[in-house]
Order: sequence, then C-alpha cells, then structure tokens
Amino acid sequence: MILICIKIFFARILDVSIGTVRTIFTIEGKKVLATILAFFEVLVWFYVAREAINGDFGPYVPFAYAGGYATGTLVGILINDLVNRGKMMLTVITAELDMTLCLEKNNIKYSLVNLENSFDNLERKMLILFIDKKNIGKTISLIRKFDPQAVITSTSTNIVERKEL
Repeated sequence: MILICIKIFFARILDVSIGTVRTIFTIEGKKVLATILAFFEVLVWFYVAREAINGDFGPYVPFAYAGGYATGTLVGILINDLVNRGKMMLTVITAELDMTLCLEKNNIKYSLVNLENSFDNLERKMLILFIDKKNIGKTISLIRKFDPQAVITSTSTNIVERKEL
C-alpha cells in the first residue's frame, strides 16, 4: 500500500507539473507545445486515477493524490520559471517626477508619457519598461523604494521588436 501511495504521489507531481506548464504555454499562445503537453498530462492522469479508484487503500490514497497535486503545482511553476525566460512590460504611473533618475542610475530603459487626469489635477508620468522576467522583483522593489504610491501593472510579452530607423 505504501508503494502505491508513493507511486500515486509522484505520478500526480508529474501530471500536474505538466498541466501547469501547459496552461502557461496556452496563455502565451504556444499552441503546439501546449497540445503535446496536454496529451502526456492526461495519459499520466488516466493511469494514476485508475490506480487510485480501483484499489481499496483506505485514507492514504486521497492524501497521496492531493499531496502530489499540490506539490505538482509548485513544481510546474518552478519549471516554468526556469524555462520561460522572456520579457515583461511594466507600466508605472507615478507623481514622483524624478523616478526616471532612479531608473537611469540602475540602467533600466524606459519610455515616458506625460499624463493628464481629471480627478486631482496632479502632474503624473507613465513609464513603460521592458524588462527580463527574472528582474521583475528587483525592478518593482526599486520602484517601490522610490515611490510607494506608484501604480504598477505588468504584462507578459511574447515578442519585443525594435526596428532601426
């Protein structure tokens, strides 16, 4: 019974990890990779579910099944972080007009847009930054140190292209 629970636990880690990465690939428009991963995800899941349902293993199987699912989610996210190195677009809205100096000191490139608003008539800037995903935490921390009130949004980008003039 212990071997069956271990088998179910690790198989669930495998199929849920595949599913997590497949979901991220689907969102990012990587259709072929997502389709291939979907096939293997369900194949593994089928054999695990069959094993779990057909046996009478008491309360241990549901815990192995659920534990593998939870661990597989974490493993899938970690795999995605290793594999999916792309760009992020950060949009920062700030009233701190000198934030650009902070970004320049840290060699972070940006585009700047002056904003008008009707609710408080304060001058604001919108900064658009394209950064490596691996630097998102560091960049957000830097912005927060300079302006804790800044509004920050992020978007994963698939293609960043610059045409030379």
